Amino acid sequence: SFFLMIAFGVVIGIILSFVIGLLLINPIKKLQSAMNEVAEGDLSITIEEKSLFDEIENINHSFNIMMKELRSNQMVQKDFISNVAHEFKTPLSTIDGYITLLQDESLSVEERNEYALIILETTASMSELVGNILLLSKTSNQGIVVDKNDVEGMKNAIVNVCENNLFSVESCVNRAKNYDMYDKFNEYS
Repeated sequence: SFFLMIAFGVVIGIILSFVIGLLLINPIKKLQSAMNEVAEGDLSITIEEKSLFDEIENINHSFNIMMKELRSNQMVQKDFISNVAHEFKTPLSTIDGYITLLQDESLSVEERNEYALIILETTASMSELVGNILLLSKTSNQGIVVDKNDVEGMKNAIVNVCENNLFSVESCVNRAKNYDMYDKFNEYS
């Protein structure tokens, strides 16, 4: 009878271990599955928070909070990229328009200088925007990368316009002194 009680206790222990194990392992498997879906890019995932164990409930609750924050960050990032694209499109259109106008050979020197100034100011504004984005990228470490070489290429194109005497180089030098392009023009002063 003593051995029968021990055997019965062992059987009950095994059954309880199995049931408790299932109660613990199933929520962990669900969490692991949800984490795999998130790793594949699905940020819409949420998991049931209720559990018989407080620890599992706390973990599930923390997971859902994390997912809410990830979705929020994703929306902010999409809005930011959209706004940056708009902030670049407008000045690029301005530059394009004034470069097109500069091709008109009937323009006076004053008109050419005025258009060149607008192009230089717009380029400087874009350069400042790129600098701010790069600084933001470094400070937030969100992986937003803007290629500063694109804006540098635009500056070089404007320098080439001056060098090809489409308008007064002296005017470019005077205007460029206010911007970080001055070194490019420095050889003319």
